[in-house]
Amino acid sequence: MKSDAEIHLLKVLKERGIPLIEDDVSWAFESAQTRDKVIAWVDEYLDRSTLLTAEELDLFRKIPKKSVSINSASLSKLPALSDDEISEALKSLQSSTTAIEEQCRVLESQRDALNSIRAESRASATSARSRADRSRRRGDEKSQLNIDVEDLVSTASSRLSTAQRDVENVVHPLLSSATEQLNSDDRTMARLSKVIQILETNSNERQDLAQIDRWCQSLARLREAEVKARIDVTFTSNAAKPKRTESLNVSQEEALSEQRALQDELKTLRSEVASVAEMVVNYEIQEPIVKHSQSLVTSKIDTQQSWLQYISSSLEFMCNRLEQSSLHMNHLMAYNKAVAHFEKTLALEKPVPEQPITKSHRRSSSFPLTPNFLPKQAAQVPNAIARMLQNLDISLTVGHGVDVRTAMSQATSERQDRLEDYHESVQSNLAQIIGETMDSANGEMTRLLASAYSNSRYKTVHLENPVQNARLQKLERGMGEIGQEMTGVETMLSSLDEDHAEHLISLIHKHLGLDSDP
Repeated sequence: MKSDAEIHLLKVLKERGIPLIEDDVSWAFESAQTRDKVIAWVDEYLDRSTLLTAEELDLFRKIPKKSVSINSASLSKLPALSDDEISEALKSLQSSTTAIEEQCRVLESQRDALNSIRAESRASATSARSRADRSRRRGDEKSQLNIDVEDLVSTASSRLSTAQRDVENVVHPLLSSATEQLNSDDRTMARLSKVIQILETNSNERQDLAQIDRWCQSLARLREAEVKARIDVTFTSNAAKPKRTESLNVSQEEALSEQRALQDELKTLRSEVASVAEMVVNYEIQEPIVKHSQSLVTSKIDTQQSWLQYISSSLEFMCNRLEQSSLHMNHLMAYNKAVAHFEKTLALEKPVPEQPITKSHRRSSSFPLTPNFLPKQAAQVPNAIARMLQNLDISLTVGHGVDVRTAMSQATSERQDRLEDYHESVQSNLAQIIGETMDSANGEMTRLLASAYSNSRYKTVHLENPVQNARLQKLERGMGEIGQEMTGVETMLSSLDEDHAEHLISLIHKHLGLDSDP
């Protein structure tokens, strides 16, 4: 990181145009052996008190570098000067130079004040001529503006009439078309309502399934009874046939036991007939009927969904078309309303021919002449005058019948008051700046004299010529009195007249000794 001394050195080298860059001097700050010495040298010789300013450097470069030959014989005739005498002479010369510079600054301030007074007097005459020129130009501009406004009003009126006719030609066909569309939509809605009534089903699928279940149960019981009846008939017919027990040599007890076993088996078979009959009915009749019913329900639901999608898309299309028609109609009606409003406003704002301004109606004043008309309402003010007032930043209160001449007079009075306030503010600020400058110059001169007298006896210095010394002391006293007088100038300027101004100028001349011989 660069140190402050290195940055200051590079800045001074750049300002003086010395062709040394950062690489040429950075090694001295980086080395531990030379760093402290270089920083001390920069602080000592590149300080503000020892470093030459740009003006001093230019003056030094302009001094010729050749030596001046001095005749030793002529020097031997002159008395030798001591160092104290040379120092006192230099200090006296420096103090006299400073006093002369201060006097020059005072004279320059007086010259600036005189030039400002001359400029104000010239400005007053110039302003009168400029007001007359502006009045003439405004008259020409007013006539030209009236012509332009009439052309603009006629053009705008014709365009507005054409626009209103176009809107009417578009609105009437649009109304008939919208009526036809609404009638068509009503017919479509009636047809869609009939379709919706057809799609509504009155039967209940659950009731149909329960009815089928009851029918299948009845059929299963019927088949069960049929099978049981056949079993009974078969058993009865077999039991009624004569048995050939003799041929088989079977005892009666065995026959009875076989008969009981057969009866038990028949009972078991009869108990299983119900479940078998129910299974057969379910497989052969109920399941096909249920599947067919479910397929019919699915097909019906798909059909309903298709119709509902068609109805929904139709309704959405009709809504979008109705919304677009309504939006277009609203735009046309708003456009027609705006055109009618423009025509009404244009009829109200149409300029009325004005009477020429005579000498009896003119007002003798230093301000620009104003048009002689008295509109009763703000809406009756011609557009050209309204535009001119707008350019001049003068506003009229709408609806209160404000006189244009009165408004312009009020605006002129207000702006004149603001101009006077601004003039007083500028004068006070100028006096304050002059006082601060004088105080600063006086303090600087005091510091210079103190530094110049620091090595002299009793810290004082006098010129060898008593007349010049007396004039120098008188000049110093005058500068002090002027510094005291300038502190009260700000309060005096508010009520300053010509007598006070002459007194102030004579006082300044007296303090500066301008009346005495040089």
